[in-house]
Amino acid sequence: MKIELTPIGADRKMNPYRKRETNNLVYVYDIKGTPEELTAYQAANPKAIKDIKTGHVLFFSTKFVGKTAELVKGEKSWYVDTIADEQFASFCKIGGVEYAKLKMAELG
Repeated sequence: MKIELTPIGADRKMNPYRKRETNNLVYVYDIKGTPEELTAYQAANPKAIKDIKTGHVLFFSTKFVGKTAELVKGEKSWYVDTIADEQFASFCKIGGVEYAKLKMAELG
């Protein structure tokens, strides 16, 4: 399933917004998937929130994962697939950005 950063509009909460209790930034994503995937997500997350205006199921994250990302089902919950980002960051630490680009190209 994919997630997409929700649009910012005058009638919507700012994206990202600051959670009042913690003052942390929260990013809001629309979940895009088949009806079966959305049903499975909602079954695993009974407190899942739907956007009142669009009816889209929302995904909230305290980390910015880009404008779009892949949402993956784990054993206990759904999570954003950040493996490629973490690999790139690791390669950057080893040899810089150009080295990371080369190594990521080797991975395919």
